Amino acid sequence: MNIKINTKPYFPTLIASVILFIMVFLPWLTVSFKGFGSASANGMHDWGILTFIMSILGAAAAFLAEKRTRALGSLLAGVLALLGVLIYMRNLGNGAGVGAGLILALIVSLALIALAYMDFKNIPFSSVTSRFMKPKAPPSSPPPAPPAPPAPPAK
Repeated sequence: MNIKINTKPYFPTLIASVILFIMVFLPWLTVSFKGFGSASANGMHDWGILTFIMSILGAAAAFLAEKRTRALGSLLAGVLALLGVLIYMRNLGNGAGVGAGLILALIVSLALIALAYMDFKNIPFSSVTSRFMKPKAPPSSPPPAPPAPPAPPAK
């Protein structure tokens, strides 16, 4: 199989993968000890390692030249990252809370799946963002002037 590498990456997928990579190092688990303080752990434990690896593979897939291969690689990376996040969340013990990094990793992995799907279905990213960022058009014509007061009767 001949896989071509593109020097200009598909930026939406690359950005989502880099953000997912950063989210792995934020707190995924928080535990509070009554009166003794609290502790937290990042995503580099247990199933979070799968999310870490998939964030790297998702960023690498953004550099693939063939659109279909790039989209399927990014989609697979996003689905496996989401799987890692969900299993990590399910395995939280009693008394452990969900950290901000875990919630953000969940959101970003869903975004990575959506971006890969848009790339696969040839939906331009700019067409989706233009719907939300389009400024409102000014009114086409000014409102009509009020009617003039009646003229006083002539003497």
